[in-house]
Amino acid sequence: MSHTLGPWFAVMKALPVFKLEYICGNNGEQIATIQYPEEMEHEEALANARLMACAPEILSALEKIVQQNGLLSISREECAIMLELIAKAKGE
Repeated sequence: MSHTLGPWFAVMKALPVFKLEYICGNNGEQIATIQYPEEMEHEEALANARLMACAPEILSALEKIVQQNGLLSISREECAIMLELIAKAKGE
């Protein structure tokens, strides 16, 4: 199974009591709900949600870098790390 296609967006809902952030897909569907701990500041939780929302774009960029390895000066070790991250992101 593949992930929901990006881009994704971090969305804050006006529910401060529940301390929730949401990740939504391109057509507005909710992909994930993130409940953050009471002691975490809202700004940190939103920053975490924004980072998660970038996942499809980061994966796509990694795949492009690996595909163009012959054109770039990437070491074999760096390329192996990227391949591992791509596999992890795809659940392989």
